[in-house]
Amino acid sequence: MRLSQIVLNLLSNAIKFTKEGMVKLTAGCMDYDPGWVQIRVEDAGIGIHKTSFQRLFSSYANIDLKESQTMNPAGVGLGLNIASNLVKLVAPESHPGISVTSVPNEGSVFSFFY
Repeated sequence: MRLSQIVLNLLSNAIKFTKEGMVKLTAGCMDYDPGWVQIRVEDAGIGIHKTSFQRLFSSYANIDLKESQTMNPAGVGLGLNIASNLVKLVAPESHPGISVTSVPNEGSVFSFFY
């Protein structure tokens, strides 16, 4: 149940902030960390400035991008906050949270271990 909630929250945001292009979900076992699966949600959306990464996981955060305001005027909401808290409960100590890589106007990748 936790896994599906995390994945649905990440997919929901990826779809919400991708006007055109792809949203991709992948999962795979990691050779260097047996017993854990890395799950990635990648999108070709609006992207996020690195300075906004920390705020992404706060309750009702609002990232500073004009395009994000027209796509989701209320901000990110609780989805990423909930996903982040759930990942902290289930992830291995070596990978305790959700990692983010992003390039503005090119897309984002959110990944975690389960």
